[in-house]
Amino acid sequence: MAKKSKQGSTNHLFQLLANPSTLPRTGLCVIVGTDYFLQRLALKTVQAQFANEQDDQQDDIRWFDENALWVDVMDEVSTVTLFGGDGPRIAGVNDADKFIKEYRPKLEKYIERESHAGLLILEAKSFPGNTNLAKKVNALGGVIDCRTPTEPPVRQNERPLYDLTINWIVNWAQQQYQFTLSNDIAALLLDLSQFSIGLLNMNCVKLALYLEPGDNPTAEQIQEYVGGWKSQSTFHMTDVAAEGKAASALLELQHLRADGEAVQKIFGGVSWSLRRYVTITRIAEQLERNGTPILQALQQATREVLGNSFHFQGQKTIDHLCQLRRQRSGQLLKWLLEADLDMKNQFSNSGLPLEKLMLYLDESYRTGFQARSTTAAN
Repeated sequence: MAKKSKQGSTNHLFQLLANPSTLPRTGLCVIVGTDYFLQRLALKTVQAQFANEQDDQQDDIRWFDENALWVDVMDEVSTVTLFGGDGPRIAGVNDADKFIKEYRPKLEKYIERESHAGLLILEAKSFPGNTNLAKKVNALGGVIDCRTPTEPPVRQNERPLYDLTINWIVNWAQQQYQFTLSNDIAALLLDLSQFSIGLLNMNCVKLALYLEPGDNPTAEQIQEYVGGWKSQSTFHMTDVAAEGKAASALLELQHLRADGEAVQKIFGGVSWSLRRYVTITRIAEQLERNGTPILQALQQATREVLGNSFHFQGQKTIDHLCQLRRQRSGQLLKWLLEADLDMKNQFSNSGLPLEKLMLYLDESYRTGFQARSTTAAN
């Protein structure tokens, strides 16, 4: 019987890249996710096991579509190769969700065989881990999870995958393009890439045209080279709103939408900026609880979050936080979640959620918010 992996949990591609030897050489491998770039990277990782055994790895995979018949796939993967090297026969099924559903009992019996002549690769959008098939494939180390976050983490259980993705982006940019990203800049790049790793890689290619090896790109450079003028306008609009000037911010929002910018993309830039205020506020409050005076704590927290950008963004950020005040800064995540849910539901093509967010930041709303907070306290 195939040797079992010591790790029973799903292999995420980002972890697997550091130790691909845990993958099965025969039997069944399931690549889970919808990002084409990561699917190709996962496939390349699987094929690398046979680099010294097969001359042309891509041609040695026989691919079937979603309507593949079980008998045809099994004939391909179970036949001992007569030509083309000493490696096992490899067959693959694209868009395999239908194939998995239809032939689940047969796949369970297939994975339980004492030995396999070849390797069957299934590319699926989803592969629920609570099924018997998933548990059996997982136990053999055969699941490659290519799923990545589709939005910034809101719940605590979403944080590990988000952090794993950010760390991979930092390492990928260094290894492939020789420039150094901080975690904060990697998060900005992910946001501007609409949480698509394939698009993010294309943006890294674009950055490499402007940057020298060893450079540390700033947020301003990322916005300029990746986001273009529309992205810069989004960040400027957010700055204006954070200054308490909702009317001017709403006018800039109107211009962006008139130029064809999608509300979801605008929200990505706004969200990234406001989440930094949330992080600064939390750090500052922790420092204050430990005895640091609040203004000093605010400056220290801002310096920690902004890093090298502090010398030209620090005072502006502190001014924005002073305008927002502590009570409203504590509501930012709630407001962002509210806007995100609205855009995913009844206001998917409307700018209303963004307009409401701009009004929450206005200085006139600060007065009303303080009055409501005082009334509630009494």
